[in-house]
Amino acid sequence: MAQIQTIAAGDVTVKKIIGALTVDEWLRDVDDFFLSHHVTKNLVLDLSEGSLEHLTYDDIIRITDRVRMYAHSRAGGKTAIVAPTDLEYGISRILGAFAKIRAVPFDTQVFRTLSEAAEWIGVEKLPSLEEDACGAVHWANAIINRNR
Repeated sequence: MAQIQTIAAGDVTVKKIIGALTVDEWLRDVDDFFLSHHVTKNLVLDLSEGSLEHLTYDDIIRITDRVRMYAHSRAGGKTAIVAPTDLEYGISRILGAFAKIRAVPFDTQVFRTLSEAAEWIGVEKLPSLEEDACGAVHWANAIINRNR
């Protein structure tokens, strides 16, 4: 079971995955994101604390097909997947290849760091968590925090 934290600022959404993501969790999150009223052109999927180890070949096809169903709302946008480990990097490259094969109308690239992803998307800084003086963690802007 993974936790998916979502923050949107401007035309960028960052989804931070914490734990091992299952296909059902990912599909629910895809539906939630695209059916929300704040779909951004650019998306960063941060796997620095997450894992895709439970995904199978069939899962990757299901995810790609689900994204393609909604993709018109992000046409011309970019998806950056941040995958610092070799396993997540490899699986993410496969996801990007399937997105291209399935004609998803936005570009998907895989990076090792958030700074590389931000540079490719064309922003100086990505939306992120901030800590206030009392030590409480909150999002800099709008937040949806999903525990699944």
